[in-house]
Amino acid sequence: MVINAQEAIAELEADASRFRALLTDIRMTGDDTGWGVARRARGPQPTIPVIYMKGDSAEQWRAQGVPGSVLLQKPFVALN
Repeated sequence: MVINAQEAIAELEADASRFRALLTDIRMTGDDTGWGVARRARGPQPTIPVIYMKGDSAEQWRAQGVPGSVLLQKPFVALN
């Protein structure tokens, strides 16, 4: 687990093949976003599954998200 976009990109650049999927929030600290991290992940691994988490509207997902990705809307609802 990483805490910002730069760390995520560094981990992906070090060895992207060790990841089976990418779960990323859209809003991240640092110079990039979850959209950018997913695009970078898809470079070396074009088929890596990408799951975005987002707290506000999903309008940008169709324009910014990588093809075949999934969007989970926050807040999550707990089921008992």
